[in-house]
Amino acid sequence: MKSQTLLLISITIIYSASAMADVFYCGTHIIDGNSYQTEVLKYCGEPSSKKTDQWVYERANEPSMLVHFEADGTINRIQELTE
Repeated sequence: MKSQTLLLISITIIYSASAMADVFYCGTHIIDGNSYQTEVLKYCGEPSSKKTDQWVYERANEPSMLVHFEADGTINRIQELTE
């Protein structure tokens, strides 16, 4: 019983951690998988670095975020960068 509970807690933590990287804020605006490249640029400004379809936003007192875009400008994935 204890091992099943620990397994369930572990899966929940892993799922929660991966889901947290699917969204981030720029000011009061939410950036998520439904956002477009033009919206990210409008609300977040120029990224700290940009390489074709990957933009990095380095933010004070918060983790840096890597945003992957599809060719049509939609967000493919948002990834929290760890040091």
